[in-house]
Amino acid sequence: DVSMELLSKDCSELVFNGDFSNGTSAFWSKQGSLQAQLSMVNMNGNTALRMTGRRNAQDTMTQEIRLGCLTPGERYEVSARVRLSRRCNTSSQAVASRCPVMRLRSRIGARQFGHAGNSVAQMDHDVTNDGWQTMSGFFLATDNDENAERTILSFSNARVGDDLVVDDVSIKPVARSCANLFTNG
Repeated sequence: DVSMELLSKDCSELVFNGDFSNGTSAFWSKQGSLQAQLSMVNMNGNTALRMTGRRNAQDTMTQEIRLGCLTPGERYEVSARVRLSRRCNTSSQAVASRCPVMRLRSRIGARQFGHAGNSVAQMDHDVTNDGWQTMSGFFLATDNDENAERTILSFSNARVGDDLVVDDVSIKPVARSCANLFTNG
């Protein structure tokens, strides 16, 4: 029952299954220690992806995002909702309380290329009443992104032992317009 299907050329969203609305972890995989496990979880009627058994700060869920959509010099908006076992501090760099970041790495052959500051999104608000935090950011695509054989999205720096839950993961192009100079006014 092997099949092959042409993927859509729609570049309005670069993340596959970022909202987990189909109830599966399709297009997502894990990176890291053998003990770390991915599972779907229902959070107040909303399906999300959870990683448990994290023994290393680099244990994470990953996805190869849509290829052929990153244009050098173009700006992209990144966002996600994140829930952790323990509260993190958005202004702290201390290992005991720091928040995770989202990374994007483009691979060409054996070489790997990241983005300035090593992350494309960071936690930007404290925990809301429903236990979630938001993560957002912007980045400019590079020649390496355009020419990549694989572009991998991942989360890193979450504290060891914390369960990591993500939902509404998104990477979208930002329209070139000077009509509104504020991003989230």
